[in-house]
Amino acid sequence: MLLEAVERLSEDIGQPFEFINMGGGLGIPYHPSETPLNIEEMAGAITNLFAKFQDRNGYTPRLYMESGRYITGAHGFSMGFNYNGRLRPKEILLGSDGTVALIRREERSEDYFAALNFESDTFIPARQINRAA
Repeated sequence: MLLEAVERLSEDIGQPFEFINMGGGLGIPYHPSETPLNIEEMAGAITNLFAKFQDRNGYTPRLYMESGRYITGAHGFSMGFNYNGRLRPKEILLGSDGTVALIRREERSEDYFAALNFESDTFIPARQINRAA
């Protein structure tokens, strides 16, 4: 659709396009039920479209796109935590009768850095991934 518009506009103004800016919007999965983008399939489809454009028009414009979220999305929370966070210690409750109860165990870095397993729709703590490797 975009290349067709470029062809029509180029013909109307009598000037080839030097580049096309597709903008951004390469999605990333936020939930285990979402399918990650198949970047290789997308690249193959774009390559084929540009080859056909080249055959019809004798040139190929450069393609620009902003893909920041796709490249850095998985690291955003991790980096935010590293700069702004700290692990909380365990909390205990001391009863007046001398009893001690654990309210919350200490936080560990692997509690924050989990990987999505898209096969089973579950989160896998980093410590389990490292053992499997």
